[in-house]
Amino acid sequence: MPSTAMTVLQAEREGIDELIAASATNWTIARMGVIDRNILRLAAYELVYFVHGSGGPLHPDEAMAT
Repeated sequence: MPSTAMTVLQAEREGIDELIAASATNWTIARMGVIDRNILRLAAYELVYFVHGSGGPLHPDEAMAT
């Protein structure tokens, strides 16, 4: 059975890829290496969808502080 992270990543892949593409200067998703692209997807999932101990999504400022 897939983990929660994998389930969300599969369901929200298009939206996560749009977030990455909007921040990736001079790079397209297709141009990125497979491993790099998947690491970025996992990082974006953690920043946007991961429920932190506070009960809500982790804010990027909190991620930088932890």
